[in-house]
Amino acid sequence: MKVKFFIAQLSIIVLFSACEKDAVISEKKYPQIVTTDVSDITDSSLVFNGYIAGTGNTDSIEYGFIWDTKEPDIETSNKVSFQSKKFTGEISFDVKYGLVKDEKHYVRTFLKAGYALVYGNIIEFTPNGNCPAVITNTSITEGFPGEKIEIYGKNWGNDIEKVKLFFGDHEAKIESMTHFKITTYIPIAPQETECDIVIQSYGNTYQYPKKFTILGYFKKLADLPSVGRENMASFTINGKGYVCLGKRINNEYTNEIFMY
Repeated sequence: MKVKFFIAQLSIIVLFSACEKDAVISEKKYPQIVTTDVSDITDSSLVFNGYIAGTGNTDSIEYGFIWDTKEPDIETSNKVSFQSKKFTGEISFDVKYGLVKDEKHYVRTFLKAGYALVYGNIIEFTPNGNCPAVITNTSITEGFPGEKIEIYGKNWGNDIEKVKLFFGDHEAKIESMTHFKITTYIPIAPQETECDIVIQSYGNTYQYPKKFTILGYFKKLADLPSVGRENMASFTINGKGYVCLGKRINNEYTNEIFMY
Protein backbone atom coordinates (compact mmCIF):
# COMPACT_ATOMS: atom_id res chain seq x y z
CA MET A 1 0.00 0.00 0.00
CA LYS A 2 2.82 2.39 0.86
CA VAL A 3 4.49 1.76 -2.51
CA LYS A 4 1.24 2.40 -4.43
CA PHE A 5 0.62 5.57 -2.45
CA PHE A 6 4.16 6.79 -3.15
CA ILE A 7 3.81 6.15 -6.89
CA ALA A 8 0.46 7.99 -7.01
CA GLN A 9 1.91 10.91 -5.08
CA LEU A 10 4.93 11.07 -7.42
CA SER A 11 2.62 11.06 -10.49
CA ILE A 12 0.67 14.00 -9.13
CA ILE A 13 3.88 15.97 -8.51
CA VAL A 14 5.17 15.25 -12.06
CA LEU A 15 1.80 16.20 -13.61
CA PHE A 16 1.66 19.44 -11.60
CA SER A 17 5.21 20.34 -12.55
CA ALA A 18 4.48 19.71 -16.24
CA CYS A 19 1.41 21.95 -16.13
CA GLU A 20 3.30 24.66 -14.31
CA LYS A 21 6.13 24.55 -16.85
CA ASP A 22 3.74 24.63 -19.83
CA ALA A 23 2.15 27.83 -18.52
CA VAL A 24 5.33 29.63 -19.59
CA ILE A 25 5.77 30.01 -23.37
CA SER A 26 8.69 27.80 -24.26
CA GLU A 27 10.11 26.71 -27.61
CA LYS A 28 8.17 23.89 -29.26
CA LYS A 29 9.34 21.31 -31.76
CA TYR A 30 6.11 21.77 -33.72
CA PRO A 31 4.56 24.96 -35.27
CA GLN A 32 2.84 27.03 -32.60
CA ILE A 33 1.91 30.72 -32.41
CA VAL A 34 0.14 32.76 -29.73
CA THR A 35 -1.83 36.02 -30.00
CA THR A 36 -1.18 38.40 -27.11
CA ASP A 37 -2.98 41.59 -26.06
CA VAL A 38 -3.38 44.57 -28.40
CA SER A 39 -1.36 47.55 -27.17
CA ASP A 40 -0.66 51.25 -27.81
CA ILE A 41 -4.23 52.11 -28.84
CA THR A 42 -4.44 55.73 -30.07
CA ASP A 43 -6.91 57.76 -32.15
CA SER A 44 -5.17 56.68 -35.37
CA SER A 45 -3.40 53.37 -34.74
CA LEU A 46 -2.70 50.43 -32.44
CA VAL A 47 -0.24 47.54 -32.19
CA PHE A 48 -0.92 43.82 -32.68
CA ASN A 49 1.29 41.46 -30.71
CA GLY A 50 2.07 37.75 -30.70
CA TYR A 51 4.67 35.10 -29.99
CA ILE A 52 6.08 32.34 -32.19
CA ALA A 53 6.70 29.41 -29.86
CA GLY A 54 7.78 26.85 -32.46
CA THR A 55 8.26 26.38 -36.21
CA GLY A 56 8.89 22.65 -36.65
CA ASN A 57 11.58 21.41 -39.02
CA THR A 58 11.13 23.99 -41.80
CA ASP A 59 13.85 26.58 -42.56
CA SER A 60 11.53 29.42 -43.66
CA ILE A 61 8.14 30.58 -42.42
CA GLU A 62 5.31 33.00 -43.15
CA TYR A 63 3.53 34.60 -40.21
CA GLY A 64 1.24 37.52 -39.53
CA PHE A 65 -2.10 38.79 -38.27
CA ILE A 66 -5.68 38.66 -39.56
CA TRP A 67 -8.42 40.90 -38.17
CA ASP A 68 -12.06 41.79 -38.73
CA THR A 69 -15.27 42.94 -37.04
CA LYS A 70 -16.25 39.25 -36.93
CA GLU A 71 -14.21 36.08 -36.48
CA PRO A 72 -11.14 36.60 -38.72
CA ASP A 73 -10.80 34.51 -41.89
CA ILE A 74 -7.45 34.30 -43.67
CA GLU A 75 -9.13 34.44 -47.11
CA THR A 76 -11.50 37.39 -46.61
CA SER A 77 -10.40 39.45 -43.58
CA ASN A 78 -7.73 42.14 -43.30
CA LYS A 79 -4.35 40.47 -43.35
CA VAL A 80 -0.68 41.34 -42.99
CA SER A 81 2.04 38.73 -43.45
CA PHE A 82 5.82 38.47 -43.34
CA GLN A 83 8.35 36.02 -44.80
CA SER A 84 11.30 35.05 -42.64
CA LYS A 85 13.83 32.42 -41.74
CA LYS A 86 12.55 30.34 -38.88
CA PHE A 87 12.82 31.86 -35.41
CA THR A 88 11.00 31.93 -32.10
CA GLY A 89 10.12 35.06 -30.19
CA GLU A 90 7.84 38.09 -30.09
CA ILE A 91 6.17 39.60 -33.18
CA SER A 92 4.23 42.86 -33.57
CA PHE A 93 2.64 45.08 -36.22
CA ASP A 94 1.67 48.77 -36.11
CA VAL A 95 -1.87 48.97 -37.57
CA LYS A 96 -3.15 52.19 -39.16
CA TYR A 97 -5.93 50.90 -41.43
CA GLY A 98 -8.79 48.41 -41.52
CA LEU A 99 -10.24 49.69 -38.26
CA VAL A 100 -13.74 51.00 -37.50
CA LYS A 101 -13.87 53.44 -34.60
CA ASP A 102 -15.67 52.28 -31.43
CA GLU A 103 -16.64 48.91 -32.93
CA LYS A 104 -15.56 45.52 -31.60
CA HIS A 105 -12.84 43.82 -33.64
CA TYR A 106 -11.11 40.45 -33.42
CA VAL A 107 -7.49 39.61 -34.25
CA ARG A 108 -5.55 36.36 -34.36
CA THR A 109 -2.06 35.34 -35.41
CA PHE A 110 -1.23 32.72 -38.02
CA LEU A 111 1.88 30.76 -38.93
CA LYS A 112 2.72 28.81 -42.09
CA ALA A 113 5.63 26.41 -41.62
CA GLY A 114 6.14 23.98 -44.47
CA TYR A 115 2.78 22.35 -45.19
CA ALA A 116 1.39 23.32 -41.78
CA LEU A 117 -0.91 26.31 -41.22
CA VAL A 118 -1.67 27.05 -37.57
CA TYR A 119 -3.59 29.84 -35.88
CA GLY A 120 -3.22 31.58 -32.57
CA ASN A 121 -6.00 32.41 -30.15
CA ILE A 122 -8.47 35.25 -30.90
CA ILE A 123 -8.14 38.57 -29.05
CA GLU A 124 -11.01 41.09 -28.87
CA PHE A 125 -10.31 44.84 -29.02
CA THR A 126 -12.03 48.17 -29.75
CA PRO A 127 -10.08 50.79 -31.76
CA ASN A 128 -10.34 54.55 -31.30
CA GLY A 129 -9.93 55.21 -35.06
CA ASN A 130 -7.42 54.81 -37.88
CA CYS A 131 -5.37 56.82 -40.35
CA PRO A 132 -7.21 57.91 -43.52
CA ALA A 133 -6.24 56.31 -46.82
CA VAL A 134 -3.61 58.21 -48.82
CA ILE A 135 -2.99 58.19 -52.61
CA THR A 136 0.65 58.82 -53.46
CA ASN A 137 0.69 58.25 -57.25
CA THR A 138 -1.17 56.88 -60.28
CA SER A 139 0.11 54.83 -63.20
CA ILE A 140 -1.33 57.34 -65.70
CA THR A 141 -2.58 60.93 -65.43
CA GLU A 142 -5.18 60.72 -68.21
CA GLY A 143 -7.00 57.99 -70.10
CA PHE A 144 -10.13 56.87 -71.91
CA PRO A 145 -13.14 55.26 -70.19
CA GLY A 146 -12.52 51.54 -69.65
CA GLU A 147 -8.74 51.91 -69.61
CA LYS A 148 -6.91 50.18 -66.73
CA ILE A 149 -5.25 52.36 -64.10
CA GLU A 150 -3.28 51.54 -60.96
CA ILE A 151 -3.60 53.70 -57.84
CA TYR A 152 -0.70 53.64 -55.36
CA GLY A 153 -0.90 54.60 -51.69
CA LYS A 154 -1.49 53.24 -48.20
CA ASN A 155 -3.85 52.88 -45.23
CA TRP A 156 -6.84 51.49 -47.15
CA GLY A 157 -6.42 47.85 -46.13
CA ASN A 158 -7.24 44.97 -48.48
CA ASP A 159 -11.01 44.55 -48.06
CA ILE A 160 -12.65 45.68 -51.33
CA GLU A 161 -16.06 45.82 -49.64
CA LYS A 162 -14.83 48.60 -47.33
CA VAL A 163 -13.30 50.83 -50.03
CA LYS A 164 -14.86 53.05 -52.73
CA LEU A 165 -13.02 54.96 -55.47
CA PHE A 166 -14.37 57.92 -57.45
CA PHE A 167 -13.22 59.92 -60.47
CA GLY A 168 -15.17 63.10 -59.90
CA ASP A 169 -18.81 62.03 -59.52
CA HIS A 170 -18.22 58.69 -61.27
CA GLU A 171 -17.53 55.60 -59.16
CA ALA A 172 -14.86 53.20 -60.45
CA LYS A 173 -15.19 49.45 -59.97
CA ILE A 174 -12.16 48.07 -58.12
CA GLU A 175 -10.75 44.96 -59.81
CA SER A 176 -8.15 44.04 -57.20
CA MET A 177 -6.48 45.57 -54.17
CA THR A 178 -3.45 45.07 -51.97
CA HIS A 179 -2.30 47.17 -49.02
CA PHE A 180 -0.40 49.49 -51.38
CA LYS A 181 -2.03 49.22 -54.84
CA ILE A 182 -5.55 49.39 -56.29
CA THR A 183 -6.24 48.20 -59.83
CA THR A 184 -9.35 49.66 -61.43
CA TYR A 185 -10.77 50.98 -64.71
CA ILE A 186 -11.51 54.58 -65.67
CA PRO A 187 -15.30 55.10 -65.42
CA ILE A 188 -17.45 56.41 -68.26
CA ALA A 189 -17.93 60.19 -68.43
CA PRO A 190 -20.27 61.94 -70.91
CA GLN A 191 -17.41 64.04 -72.29
CA GLU A 192 -13.76 64.83 -71.70
CA THR A 193 -13.40 66.11 -68.18
CA GLU A 194 -10.78 66.99 -65.59
CA CYS A 195 -11.63 65.56 -62.18
CA ASP A 196 -10.44 64.64 -58.69
CA ILE A 197 -9.67 61.08 -57.60
CA VAL A 198 -11.32 60.41 -54.22
CA ILE A 199 -11.04 57.31 -52.03
CA GLN A 200 -13.38 56.38 -49.18
CA SER A 201 -12.15 53.80 -46.68
CA TYR A 202 -13.52 52.79 -43.27
CA GLY A 203 -15.43 56.04 -42.82
CA ASN A 204 -12.58 58.30 -43.98
CA THR A 205 -12.38 60.29 -47.24
CA TYR A 206 -9.20 61.37 -49.01
CA GLN A 207 -8.85 63.50 -52.18
CA TYR A 208 -5.74 63.08 -54.32
CA PRO A 209 -4.26 66.59 -54.83
CA LYS A 210 -3.44 66.07 -58.53
CA LYS A 211 -6.14 66.31 -61.20
CA PHE A 212 -6.94 63.41 -63.54
CA THR A 213 -8.32 63.81 -67.07
CA ILE A 214 -10.94 61.41 -68.40
CA LEU A 215 -10.47 61.64 -72.16
CA GLY A 216 -13.51 61.73 -74.41
CA TYR A 217 -13.78 60.56 -77.98
CA PHE A 218 -15.30 63.99 -78.58
CA LYS A 219 -14.11 67.03 -76.67
CA LYS A 220 -16.63 69.79 -76.13
CA LEU A 221 -15.17 73.11 -77.26
CA ALA A 222 -18.26 75.32 -77.15
CA ASP A 223 -22.04 75.30 -77.31
CA LEU A 224 -23.68 75.52 -80.74
CA PRO A 225 -24.50 79.27 -81.17
CA SER A 226 -27.97 78.61 -82.55
CA VAL A 227 -31.12 76.61 -81.93
CA GLY A 228 -31.12 72.80 -81.82
CA ARG A 229 -31.13 70.87 -85.08
CA GLU A 230 -30.79 67.39 -86.59
CA ASN A 231 -29.37 65.69 -89.71
CA MET A 232 -26.27 67.90 -89.69
CA ALA A 233 -23.13 67.13 -91.65
CA SER A 234 -19.69 67.15 -89.99
CA PHE A 235 -16.12 66.71 -91.21
CA THR A 236 -12.53 67.73 -90.39
CA ILE A 237 -9.89 69.55 -92.44
CA ASN A 238 -6.36 70.24 -91.17
CA GLY A 239 -7.22 69.62 -87.54
CA LYS A 240 -10.39 71.73 -87.51
CA GLY A 241 -13.93 70.41 -87.12
CA TYR A 242 -16.84 71.65 -89.27
CA VAL A 243 -20.57 71.27 -88.53
CA CYS A 244 -23.03 72.46 -91.17
CA LEU A 245 -26.47 72.34 -92.75
CA GLY A 246 -29.24 70.27 -91.19
CA LYS A 247 -32.82 70.92 -90.13
CA ARG A 248 -33.79 73.13 -87.22
CA ILE A 249 -36.32 72.07 -84.58
CA ASN A 250 -38.95 74.16 -86.34
CA ASN A 251 -38.46 71.99 -89.48
CA GLU A 252 -36.60 74.75 -91.35
CA TYR A 253 -33.46 73.76 -93.26
CA THR A 254 -30.35 75.87 -92.73
CA ASN A 255 -27.18 76.62 -94.66
CA GLU A 256 -25.17 77.57 -91.56
CA ILE A 257 -21.67 76.23 -91.06
CA PHE A 258 -19.60 76.31 -87.87
CA MET A 259 -15.88 75.72 -87.53
CA TYR A 260 -14.08 74.64 -84.32
